[in-house]
Amino acid sequence: MTVTDARPLTYLLPAEAYHSQEWYDREQRDLFGRTWNLVAYTSDAPQPGDTVRGAVAGRSVLVSRGADGALSGQLEDGARVAVGTWAGLVFVHLDPAQEPHFEAWLAEYPSSAFVGEFPWDDLVEVGRVQWDIACNWKLYIENHIDCYHLWYLHDETLGMYDHAALTYRSTGKHWACDEPERPGTVSRRQSLPRIPGVSDDEAKLVRANLLFPNVCWSSTANMVNTYQVIPTGPDSCRLDLRSRAAPGAVMDDEVRAGNRKVLYEEDGFACEQMQRVVASPRFEVGPLAAVHEAPIVQFHENVLESLT
Repeated sequence: MTVTDARPLTYLLPAEAYHSQEWYDREQRDLFGRTWNLVAYTSDAPQPGDTVRGAVAGRSVLVSRGADGALSGQLEDGARVAVGTWAGLVFVHLDPAQEPHFEAWLAEYPSSAFVGEFPWDDLVEVGRVQWDIACNWKLYIENHIDCYHLWYLHDETLGMYDHAALTYRSTGKHWACDEPERPGTVSRRQSLPRIPGVSDDEAKLVRANLLFPNVCWSSTANMVNTYQVIPTGPDSCRLDLRSRAAPGAVMDDEVRAGNRKVLYEEDGFACEQMQRVVASPRFEVGPLAAVHEAPIVQFHENVLESLT
């Protein structure tokens, strides 16, 4: 495994960060209220005059496409919000006067080293599903970026990938990793056609990324998934999974069931079990593997920095 950073064997967030109403309110105000947030896809408002509604930090946001094709956003009271788009995703920032420039916030994330080379403007949505999960949103994010659990929680469902060959890296507050398929294995996503323009090298990889703070991302040569982890309370969240593929592709029941098995039945269940014990006075946090769980420490650093 190749890494760009090795973090100490210490988690930085206290147990209260996963169940306290005070922590939740603080995050809504000082983290989500002061960063870029995914609220829609460009395909949600394809025509001039179209409007899509989203929510950021408990506030309703309207994003509209003008006669010139440009997107703009506002709160329900008419206050303007900043809007940025990339790869078919629409982000808003609640405070245009204070927001970091959208491209600066993305940092190097749009480069092929982090997300590969895909024809973003040509991809079409082939499936969307939402699941309510009884855990703090950060537990699901930490599970997503934790490399250590791949061998155990997903030993059957993701066994076609060579976890020992996984590499990861970060840019800004974002994180990305990739790993190759084992020779001779068949991905459950190969029932979808290969996305045009995807190189042979890219086709050998599966990617699992994080756009900070709460947009998980995975991709293969056949499909790109974004699954936003939306906080709904100190001990609950909603997973909004949207899948894109080549024009004309149809997601079959096998692919749909595979997504559910990995992201909800396995990952979601594990996070719910963590939530059940996190408030116990006997609960302690700490990594088991310095390299494999180092991204969690970096995520903690980014959360704490955002709250200051």
